[in-house]
Amino acid sequence: MTWILEHQPAAAWHALQTAWKRDLPAVLEGHDPHHYPVRLSGWSATDTALGDVLKAVADYYHVSAGDLRSKNRQRRFTEPRQIYCYVAKRHTTKSLAQIGAVIQRDPTTVMHSARTVAARRKVAMSTQRSVAAIEARLR
Repeated sequence: MTWILEHQPAAAWHALQTAWKRDLPAVLEGHDPHHYPVRLSGWSATDTALGDVLKAVADYYHVSAGDLRSKNRQRRFTEPRQIYCYVAKRHTTKSLAQIGAVIQRDPTTVMHSARTVAARRKVAMSTQRSVAAIEARLR
């Protein structure tokens, strides 16, 4: 890319404009145009919006969406927050930053939460049931 910019600035500028025009509509809709999500069997990753995931988790745990966005570290809020991150990461095409923005958290926090729930699902039946019930609400 450096060679193109140094020796052919007009061509490089045209290439950047073309890429911008091609990718801008997808970016404005919240999709990463270069991200190809892994499809789960029987589940279309584009079917679910982050707001739907947040509402399903909040309804299941009987907390408000504001509680999930709060800084409160009580277990009754942290577990649903982590479940939200796991389900949103698994069933949407959104980036970690976009998932975290909904609940006012860092992308690294979202990644940690999703990994924590994935590990907990292997050993705790209650977590497996919770995730399955929330996924059923989203279908």
